[in-house]
Amino acid sequence: MTRRALAAASRWTVARPDMWAVALAAFLVRGGILVLAVPILILPTPIGVASFIGADAVTAAGPTDRFLVMAAAAGLALAAAVGAGFVVGAVADRVVLRAWAFDRPVAAPSFAEGRRSGAAAGVARVIAVRVVASIPLVVACAWAIPRIATAGYRELTLPDDLATPFPLRVLAAAPEAAVAIVAGLLVTELIAGLATVHVVVDGSSVPRSLGRVAPDLVRRPLPVLGAFLLGVTGLVVLTGIPLAVSALAWEAARRALTAGDAVFALLAVVALSATWIASLAAAGAVGAWRRAALASALARPRAEASAVPAREVSVAAD
Repeated sequence: MTRRALAAASRWTVARPDMWAVALAAFLVRGGILVLAVPILILPTPIGVASFIGADAVTAAGPTDRFLVMAAAAGLALAAAVGAGFVVGAVADRVVLRAWAFDRPVAAPSFAEGRRSGAAAGVARVIAVRVVASIPLVVACAWAIPRIATAGYRELTLPDDLATPFPLRVLAAAPEAAVAIVAGLLVTELIAGLATVHVVVDGSSVPRSLGRVAPDLVRRPLPVLGAFLLGVTGLVVLTGIPLAVSALAWEAARRALTAGDAVFALLAVVALSATWIASLAAAGAVGAWRRAALASALARPRAEASAVPAREVSVAAD
């Protein structure tokens, strides 16, 4: 079953490159844009941050009005970005899984029922699933962020090795915090991915979809976990390699421009653009494949589903 599910997802992904852009949109709004910006991202120094905020942002009487306005604006911008991420990501998930449900040879009459409920209601259910599934990540961040902040403060005030970049020193000082955040993210993605399949393809309610995640893992551990882990691995590898090359090309372009070598700088910029576009394509393709693989891992073939009463047919047995 595992091999058939992965093969089916691969064939569908190759046949539907139009879904790559949709899946890429979900990846970008859920934080992928920050990952893709790593090769050209220059983190501000503490002095630069202090200069931007202002040396007198916090006085003996408390924070200044300017600092409060800046903090409120930053909070609103962050809230808007997170909200947009939930909405755009939910729309993208729904589009990709609906396309898979229409194309795949599975019987899912409840999919038609979910479609009649309206696009807005379907997107709202996907958002609700994502919000609930984010609880493990929120708990992990609540536990890890104070440890990261403590390590960061220590490295700012009493650094051990100035030759090592600040983020790497912080991670080395609090590795358990990084592990906790990664683990929370993986658990969140697994729960959200499975529940979203049931919401979109089956038309299930949010509580029912979330309640079916544990039975999915118990009854079909190899197809489900195999599809999920291969998807995560593929995303890391197929986007990580072009990003690493992009980082090298960016550094080469910067040095060439500093040295006045226009020809080498042009070649480096072309290499940077090509590898960055390759990262975008890989992220989109893997994103579409991940959704199709999870759905295929849960799906019943039509021949099997035809023996089940229509009202009981769905992508996975209850």
